[in-house]
Amino acid sequence: MYAFEPAQMQAAMYGTILTENRQILHALAAESVERFHADRPARHLARILHHYGQSGNIEQTVRFARLAGERALAMAAYDEAAEHLATAVALQDRVPGAIDLIAAETLHNLATACQWRGLLRQAVSRVEEAVARLSAGNSEPADDRRRVERLARLAMTLGDLNGLLGAWDRSIECYAKAERRFSDGGMHVDAAEARCCRGFSHRARGQPEQGVVLAREGWAVLEATGDPAAIARAGHELGNLLRDLGRYDEALRIFDRAVASGEDLRRAGRMSESTWGSLAARSGRAMTYAAMGNMAAAIADQQAVVDLARRDGNRVAQAISEYHLAEHYLEQGDLQSADEAAERAYRQCRGIDMPGRALKCRVVQARVRARGGNWEGAVERIKDAFAVAERGRVPEDGLINAVDLLLSAGGHVPQELLVQAVRIAWPHASQKTSDQLRPRVAALTELLGLDDVSTTGGVSTAAPLNTDDEVTRL
Repeated sequence: MYAFEPAQMQAAMYGTILTENRQILHALAAESVERFHADRPARHLARILHHYGQSGNIEQTVRFARLAGERALAMAAYDEAAEHLATAVALQDRVPGAIDLIAAETLHNLATACQWRGLLRQAVSRVEEAVARLSAGNSEPADDRRRVERLARLAMTLGDLNGLLGAWDRSIECYAKAERRFSDGGMHVDAAEARCCRGFSHRARGQPEQGVVLAREGWAVLEATGDPAAIARAGHELGNLLRDLGRYDEALRIFDRAVASGEDLRRAGRMSESTWGSLAARSGRAMTYAAMGNMAAAIADQQAVVDLARRDGNRVAQAISEYHLAEHYLEQGDLQSADEAAERAYRQCRGIDMPGRALKCRVVQARVRARGGNWEGAVERIKDAFAVAERGRVPEDGLINAVDLLLSAGGHVPQELLVQAVRIAWPHASQKTSDQLRPRVAALTELLGLDDVSTTGGVSTAAPLNTDDEVTRL
């Protein structure tokens, strides 16, 4: 091996080597590194992949791209994992005798990397590709159990993605399908985890009582296993449900267990598996502290999540935790910190596939301005919030907070400005039929003295929206 200085000299010398000879040299280098580090290949996978990638040996390139991608994924190095796994996906069908089960697993791993990078739509596409390969029905009988398990895990991932996209009904359907498949395959621990996740999705639909029953049933199975990954995930689901029901002490006990499991996973080098404990459950614990009025503990815990997520390169966790941090600062009365955290979260959400969360960030900023007496600025932020919203993907809690603020703004701002904001919000609010939102919408129209908001001020809004056109179809 040779080292060159400067880099231009290296490039010049490299360019003089014929392509065929270059490929031979790279193949020899890859084989040499692989052989020399045969006892500890993990740290050298990317280097071996580089040489095989330049050697023209597609089979070995795919093999080491998978290995390097899987290692990066386990270490929560999501950008690196996505790069390597994308290489494997692009080339795997060119390998003679490609096995659909392995190809589907590679697609699933790539989807997971995309998920935590915030590329949710790309993740959905990769999962759908994997499902299509496994549904072709050309697997060997000996692989049937592995095929059923992979389909179940793909359904779990679709449940997660639907939840992040705000499609909670679809999320529940996916988790239920995963639970059935795990149960049919005799994988009862995994079925219990799917049940916990299904319970969490019921929470997002405003059904915490139903959700906590499911989550408790799953938790009882998973806690007995002592498996830290299962406890971290299930603890996040159950803890959040208990907090929403006001059972704070029990929620904290569950969250503490989940966070400790996440830290155990981190110490063991299982970084990706630790996410639900060290990040998600810790964020839930911070929200529980906030609900109990302990804002110092809430901010400290939530800031720790932000820092860990940033270090891990987990864009989704960073965006969500920054949003919750903004809420904690707002409740504490630190309006400047709240606005700054909400702005960071908003920019992160706009950079990834989370428009619903972006709306909620703008609503937090509107509340900051209202708290400071800047009601016109608050209403302008509400207008901004709905300008970035996607039809059919507006979270109801964000919508309720926005409508509440508009109701409070009456008498503080010119009616013309209020009407403008209502016209923008109306297509979203008028389609929601929950018991919580319906009276708020009625109060808003009464406040403005309107029978038909869509024609306020002689300006027509868009026609009633068809949310089915916009809901993510999985």
